[in-house]
Amino acid sequence: MIGRSVRWEGWITRMMAYRDFCKQRPSDEILVLLDGYDVLCLRDSDGFKETFLRIDKKYVFGCEDVCAEYINCRKPKIWQNHYKIYNKFINGGCIIGRAKDLFHLYSWCIDNNYTHDDQMALSVFMDHHPKDAYLDLDNVFVFNDTLAKRADITIRQNKLLISDTEPYFIHFPGLMIYNSLPLQGSTGDIPENYKKVIAHLLKEEAIYDYPINKNIYIISSILIYTLIFIIIIICIIFIIVFYVKYKNCKKMI
Repeated sequence: MIGRSVRWEGWITRMMAYRDFCKQRPSDEILVLLDGYDVLCLRDSDGFKETFLRIDKKYVFGCEDVCAEYINCRKPKIWQNHYKIYNKFINGGCIIGRAKDLFHLYSWCIDNNYTHDDQMALSVFMDHHPKDAYLDLDNVFVFNDTLAKRADITIRQNKLLISDTEPYFIHFPGLMIYNSLPLQGSTGDIPENYKKVIAHLLKEEAIYDYPINKNIYIISSILIYTLIFIIIIICIIFIIVFYVKYKNCKKMI
């Protein structure tokens, strides 16, 4: 776990933690940077290195079809135009590359002030390095199910298959009990269609009902009440201004 005791100050915290970790590793070591709470490993590493070398790109990024564009992601347009592939987004839950290259990636993003959101930063980086990056469109390495709605998950010969592919990792909301949880509409329970995934991977250790981080809902309530209060204040100000203007107009008449 990288950055466990580091104070969170936005996505730049993760980017700096990744950069510093990559700097410490042997330069040619192949690293897989994964989200810590909502990514599961589905299989062993057989063929992993060979597949990475066959792709022959410095950077491999997870791919997703659904994303809040310009909020926490953007399309890598130059890359997409170069390869004639459109309407795909980078998912930052799984990043693969050699230590020296990943160090360069995060250093470039930080040095160029692309630090508001790491997924958006990766997209900009990809547009500046289109020939060096690979988007995992076919779920070779990681399958991203952003809304945890995928139903075509089967277990065949003790292997987990998704649309007849056999990715090494799966990334879905459900294990995550932190800030992004309310946005996914979950309450801390594993989605029904993923319970068999958990059961298959963890066997008798499987846990289906994770504790809810109630602080999330307290924070959400505070934000909602604050917003309502601001709207009320704006309405009151508007009414006062309207009333003053109305009185002044009556005097003029």
